[in-house]
Amino acid sequence: MDDDCLTLVEDINNDEDPLIAEVDVYLTRIFADQLYLFQYPL
Repeated sequence: MDDDCLTLVEDINNDEDPLIAEVDVYLTRIFADQLYLFQYPL
C-alpha cells in the first residue's frame, strides 16, 4: 500500500463514525436520462 492508503485506513479505524460499506457506482450514458443517484446514511 502506498502512504495515502495507509493514512485512509488509519483514519477509518480511528473514526467515531466508521465506514461500514463501499459501493462501486458505474455510470453509462445509455441511462443518463433515467439516472438518479441518492446517498443516505445507513
